[in-house]
Amino acid sequence: MSSVEEYYKDKKLTYHKTWEVKDEQFPEGTVHWILFIIEDELQTPYYYGMEPDIVKAEAQIKWTIATYLKSQNAL
Repeated sequence: MSSVEEYYKDKKLTYHKTWEVKDEQFPEGTVHWILFIIEDELQTPYYYGMEPDIVKAEAQIKWTIATYLKSQNAL
């Protein structure tokens, strides 16, 4: 399992959630997402965004985890 997958699946390292956008100004199926990196109890960075569907939202969450790990020299 890659480090990204480990972080994605381990609730002690990250918390992420996706939910459908209810605002009519966005296309149907658009998804909000949020990601908290919770490995550090003193500092909890978070990231968020919107994607056109759940598959792209999950891919964006994984990309964000990979970017975070690279910035920490862990990947």
